[in-house]
Amino acid sequence: VEEGFDPEKALGTTGTLMRDDIQTAILTIEEPDVSERTKKRKNGRGKLLIETRVLLRAADYEVVGGKIEE
Repeated sequence: VEEGFDPEKALGTTGTLMRDDIQTAILTIEEPDVSERTKKRKNGRGKLLIETRVLLRAADYEVVGGKIEE
């Protein structure tokens, strides 16, 4: 392991990038289109996977341990 390498910081950065990628994928998904029934229920708005934003907020990470065994 390289001198000064911080595994917790590296894992935290990786977790942040992965979380951001998942949230971006949720926000930008376009297919399949939501049904007309769903659009009517949402007053003409219809974005797949986004209604309450619960799924969007659920994307997260946690660094546990962060130690590298040699």
